[in-house]
Amino acid sequence: MRGLRALPIVAFFLLIASLAPSPASAGELRVDGKLVSEAASGPPLEVASSERVDNLNADRLDGFDATDFAPADHTHAGVPYANVIVVSPSGGDFTSIQAAIDSAADASAVNPYLIWVGPGVYDEVVTTKEGIDIQGAGRDLVVIRRTASSAGGALVTLQGDGELRSLTVDHSLPFAEGVLSVYLYGISISSSSPRVVDVAVRATADCNDPEINYGVTGLHTIGGASPTIERVSVEARVTGSQAAGICNAAAFIPVNGGVTVLDDVTLVAEGTTVAPGNSSAIALYPQNTIAVVRDSVLMATGGESANRALQTLGGPGSTSAIRAAHSQVIGSIQGTDIVCVGAYDADFAALGAGCL
Repeated sequence: MRGLRALPIVAFFLLIASLAPSPASAGELRVDGKLVSEAASGPPLEVASSERVDNLNADRLDGFDATDFAPADHTHAGVPYANVIVVSPSGGDFTSIQAAIDSAADASAVNPYLIWVGPGVYDEVVTTKEGIDIQGAGRDLVVIRRTASSAGGALVTLQGDGELRSLTVDHSLPFAEGVLSVYLYGISISSSSPRVVDVAVRATADCNDPEINYGVTGLHTIGGASPTIERVSVEARVTGSQAAGICNAAAFIPVNGGVTVLDDVTLVAEGTTVAPGNSSAIALYPQNTIAVVRDSVLMATGGESANRALQTLGGPGSTSAIRAAHSQVIGSIQGTDIVCVGAYDADFAALGAGCL
């Protein structure tokens, strides 16, 4: 022990530490308590090493596995996807999004399906149902569109409490024939509470017939729907110079009950100049429903008769209301029960509690 006593105190403790047995979990690599690697005990793995390492759990390398990607914030929250369908122009299970939805006959809140959509343009009308989540490869990579002549209607209809994520919905009407009125919608949400996340919506029409009325809406809800809209951009535009009576553009019209929450959303409505009719642009127009807006941009421009960033439906018994916080409001305000907190105009001048 004489040699040991001669050791400096620091060296003594280093020696003791080096002689201590390794913990039982030596060789295991964990992230937030989840097992990433069961590599054998030994020195740490070298980033530049060419040595082969066995027993790596590839599903855990990023700290997650498939069960961590369960749907969240709606009816089937916490239930992992037991069913995944791939849609792609080639190499997938289906080439059509609607065909993939129709194939999920047993989809439900407790048996959800994820329909993953690969890069491409899908020229089709889509209607979802309960138990269906649609995930695109990216809003710039996946486009659902319809450009054929029609009387309008919705391009995408969301039914059920699922999700629509990471894609673009583009409903354009180049011309219409044989109708008196055209009402065009990008996305319509019916009697449900879905989430729309990281989605671009474009709805456009050319008012080029003096005998037709035109109405274009980017987002629309009915039947008490209460969706959550996050990181979404909506553009509703009308062009041309002829219409029978109207040529109107509205970015978002929620109707009849429910509460819609918009977070980090851009709503743009752009009108035009037409004759013999007129054109208006409305960014947000709740009708007997409540819209809660946070950290968003609402803009109405180009209409010859009106450009309203915010409008509520009035009249006896109306339950229309808007609550806007920390948002930019560009355009006029019309209606009652509109409250703003920390809102500002196009010149970044602060607006009052009534957005005025």
